[in-house]
Amino acid sequence: QAIVSLRNVEDDITTAIISEEEIADRASSELMNIRRHLRGATERIKEKLNQMVHNPNFQKYLSDSIITVRNDRYVIPVRADCRSMVPGLVHDQSATGATLFIEPMNVVEANNELRELESKETHEIERILRDLSAGVAVSGNAIILNYLNITELAFIFACASLSYKMDASPAQISEKKKIDLAFELYLKHEYFASAVLLA
Repeated sequence: QAIVSLRNVEDDITTAIISEEEIADRASSELMNIRRHLRGATERIKEKLNQMVHNPNFQKYLSDSIITVRNDRYVIPVRADCRSMVPGLVHDQSATGATLFIEPMNVVEANNELRELESKETHEIERILRDLSAGVAVSGNAIILNYLNITELAFIFACASLSYKMDASPAQISEKKKIDLAFELYLKHEYFASAVLLA
């Protein structure tokens, strides 16, 4: 009876948070909308780059027909000696210097859009977590009381479980000022009966 139900707070948290690293799309309509646009922007970038890396006339400029990411931008691996044949921004190079990771000019704007959407996603997640924290703060006293009551119950049940396993009995208090420690071995148990304290 002393435990306060905080179902609304619990539902808000479990709806929004999937794990320590992931916030659910359904945490807010704004986040769902941002992520929908993120997926669309990512697909458009990959589609453009896939057309380039699988173009037979273009493949001769590439070290490999793959799409990768450097500095949070989608890029393609271009042979260093073919740099002038692929207009774009260089974001990295291989350890040998034989490959340059270039962001082609035709996806620069799309990558910019993607970065803006990622920034919006971060800000929206921060807002969601602030709101959840504020909701928890409002119920702070109830949460502390619940914690204290639940730990007390856990202790009581732990004592009961140990008493059952030991086939123990409660101490009997007498008016005489003496302690009587009585031990009896029960063959059906691997435990000794608890001491009967008379004091």
